[in-house]
Amino acid sequence: PILPLLVKDGLLLPTIASTVFFCIMYGNLDQMVSTSSSPLNERMSSPLPVEPNSFWIQLLGFSQVVSLCGACLLTLLHEVYPPPARYPYLWPTLICAYSSLHFLLFLLAFHVIQFSSGVTVSISKKKL
Repeated sequence: PILPLLVKDGLLLPTIASTVFFCIMYGNLDQMVSTSSSPLNERMSSPLPVEPNSFWIQLLGFSQVVSLCGACLLTLLHEVYPPPARYPYLWPTLICAYSSLHFLLFLLAFHVIQFSSGVTVSISKKKL
């Protein structure tokens, strides 16, 4: 797990600051891009209706928020509460388990989105 290494090297605060900066930039991305010459702005002013996000896209967005909250909780627990003497590696073990579950669930979600998109690619073979 990287969190104990960040603490050991004194890089936890810069990591938290860059994570907060990323969240702020990601949350305000549509406002930063919406200039008058932007293709995104032209699409937004189009009279054609815009389809709402699919269930999987909404679930993915919700799971991103839950994932970030879980990481913040584990970081807070690691820094504020010392592990019990009986389990000295409790926080690194929980961080590893959370990271593994996190990876597997997002891998599954992205595969479901990718393979249910309905886009097909045809490859034509040319004779030499």
